[in-house]
Amino acid sequence: DEIKRTLVQAKDAFRHKDYATAIPLLTQVTQQPEFPQRADAQEMLALARERSGQVAHAKAEYEDYLQRYPTGDGPTRVRKRLQALACSLLLVLTLVALPGASEAADRIGVTRAALSLAGEGAEPGVLLDADFDVELPYALEEAVNRGIALYFVIEFEAYRQRWYWFDRQLVQRTITYRLTYSALTRQYRLARGSLALPFDSLTEAMTAMRRVRGWNVLERGVLQPGDGYRAQVRMRLDTSQLPRPFQINAITNRDWTLSSDWRAVPVPAEVTR
Repeated sequence: DEIKRTLVQAKDAFRHKDYATAIPLLTQVTQQPEFPQRADAQEMLALARERSGQVAHAKAEYEDYLQRYPTGDGPTRVRKRLQALACSLLLVLTLVALPGASEAADRIGVTRAALSLAGEGAEPGVLLDADFDVELPYALEEAVNRGIALYFVIEFEAYRQRWYWFDRQLVQRTITYRLTYSALTRQYRLARGSLALPFDSLTEAMTAMRRVRGWNVLERGVLQPGDGYRAQVRMRLDTSQLPRPFQINAITNRDWTLSSDWRAVPVPAEVTR
């Protein structure tokens, strides 16, 4: 039938290393309903993309393969290919992040931060609005485009000031953003909790992450009139959630230790009422 004929053509192109021909044929085959040779076709598609230098696409195909076919001999081969991809990707990203780039600290900063009371009809509390200036180093852009998820954390802290001892921490809040790229849909995704939004470009995704509005950081009544308070906010790349080889790289490479300084947030009198 048509699937078998297409698969024969794809295998012949793959055998002759004509991956430009094999990839669309194998893509067409794997988009069909499940059939006996589908697992082999998807593994071949992933390998063809890998050998063509389409690392992110290959990674996505391998991971989808493991979800569909978790048992048997095939998953063992695919896991080894994924490990090899991770090693080669680490080498590439290490090379593109050689010394000479600007300091990572210069690429992220807090440009504005303000506290206010929630308006009528909203959940009571103290809200934070903040703007961040974030510029991804080339190494991190390459990481995202090659299928590595980046986690950015926004941290807020508030303290009651004490002249006789260390300031007392009242609250610590965090927001975590997960930035990914899907080679299959050719879209970037920015996730915060269970909410994930798609974007056509990395610039659009980064723009959405730079603005925080109406973040409820303090319950109303925690801040009391007459006491002194201080608050601060920052954004950083959470390297602890990177794949393990990249965590090691982050120890020695400044491009992978992206973080702003703590920015003081004024605590106006009206939020203590």
